[in-house]
Amino acid sequence: MCLVAPDGRFLEVNAAFCRMMGYPREELVRLRVRDVTHPDDREQNLALLAQLVDGTVDRYEIRKRNIRRDGSPVPVLVNVAAVRDEARRLLYIVAQLQDLTGQIEAERALRETEQAHRCVLERQARQDSLTALPNRRYLLELLERELRGVARGDGGAAVLFCDLDNFKAVNDAHGHALGDDLLIAVARRLQEVSGPRETVGRFGGDEFVVLAGGVASIDEGVASAQRFAAVFGAPFTIGDAQFPVTVSIGVDFSRAGATVCGPTLLRNADTAMYRAKSLGRNRVVPFTEGLRRELLDRIDLEAELRSAVTRREFLCHYQPLIDLASRQPYGVEALARWRHPVRGILPPADFLAAVERAGFVTAMGEQVLAMAAAQAGAWHRAGRPVTVALNVASQQLTRSLPGAIARLADEHRLSPDRLCLELTETVLLEAQSEGVSVLHDLAALGVRLAVDDFGTGYSSFAYMRDLPVHEIKLDISFITRLDQDERDARVVAGMIRLAHELGLRVVAEGVEHQAQLDTLCRLGCDAAQGYFFARPSEDPLG
Repeated sequence: MCLVAPDGRFLEVNAAFCRMMGYPREELVRLRVRDVTHPDDREQNLALLAQLVDGTVDRYEIRKRNIRRDGSPVPVLVNVAAVRDEARRLLYIVAQLQDLTGQIEAERALRETEQAHRCVLERQARQDSLTALPNRRYLLELLERELRGVARGDGGAAVLFCDLDNFKAVNDAHGHALGDDLLIAVARRLQEVSGPRETVGRFGGDEFVVLAGGVASIDEGVASAQRFAAVFGAPFTIGDAQFPVTVSIGVDFSRAGATVCGPTLLRNADTAMYRAKSLGRNRVVPFTEGLRRELLDRIDLEAELRSAVTRREFLCHYQPLIDLASRQPYGVEALARWRHPVRGILPPADFLAAVERAGFVTAMGEQVLAMAAAQAGAWHRAGRPVTVALNVASQQLTRSLPGAIARLADEHRLSPDRLCLELTETVLLEAQSEGVSVLHDLAALGVRLAVDDFGTGYSSFAYMRDLPVHEIKLDISFITRLDQDERDARVVAGMIRLAHELGLRVVAEGVEHQAQLDTLCRLGCDAAQGYFFARPSEDPLG
């Protein structure tokens, strides 16, 4: 602090100001404000001081730089107030100065950290977390970019849709951990043979897509696919074991000057890949007019789904959620099924992709929500009050959702906290302001909110801190190798610890073995679900 005369002379300074400026008191009181102000800030500072002297203002605040005795600058925040007599004549000025060096350094460090974090998020948004290849989203971006060039006449392009043969059997026989290692090895081989105009990406699961630019014909596309198929000629070595793997590849092509959208090209290549599977696998099949029937079959499936929505053919099976402290079920997760009039009860794998393609997610979601609420109410009235969790897609996160749940709760005499909505990290991250507002409205209503498949996206605990989330569900990929890989155990332990620090409950998905359960209990996990406890059924509490 210091006292300053109307002409800018220092009248009195305290020890803290002397230390800040590097002057002894006897030197500092012989100087004026302008003498210690950085030349670039002097004009603004003196203008404000003049307003204080002439009575225009009685106080002001300014950020500026002072110059220490050794000539080095020091950023300061200065709060200035005038002391006047009864006639409002200025007697002296009181100034309080705060050294901002530490704050500015902290702000700079925070900006650098945020920038680095943004870079990581951008990379993760485009990169498959397992193989480090371009992910599905980024592949679609690259494909549309390539096709814009094709439309301009910059050469043709081919899409190679690759699916490993019988990969599920590897997972079932040897576990998901080894399956992941095998996928990494496959990705490495595919990248090794890719050319300068070819991009290899992971589309999902055991599906890989190659984008090939500068291709002149479908035959060239097929030749490229055969080159990639050839890398599967030798078995893959994982640990001490060797695994022979084959691949089925479908190819579609767009010639220079043609206008075709990326999803159409991918759909055609995907159809050709399924034809390769049906012909015995381990082969390359180009898309032809003869395969268009399969596309029509997909259209027929979507028509059946439209009818299924109208006739309310969907139902729910429920899988128990187990509290690990008591080893008793405290809730269930509702899982959609389709009661097909001809094919019987179908799991989501048989129809969910078609539901998404056809735009029926919201309609089906409303029916599943209504069924889950009705069942929760029935269990409650039967003396079995449990929480019913169900997945919610981004399309359902609208202003009408809280009101719909409130009406269902009233109809079935159900407390809203008996419903838990599960949203993936991607849905949470992509939620706009309206979606975030809906989440807060749901929480205010009493509905519980959970982050599903946590750890597979690119969100953070810091982001979720600002959302009304009650629990996280650890993705099955972390649980699969939990009892085999100490690194996974450490990651899970860290996530559990951070979640608990934020007051979040932690649920582990996909528990299949006693060893996994024992590890989760040791790490302090709150709850779990999986085949180890029970498979989904229509009445798991019966």
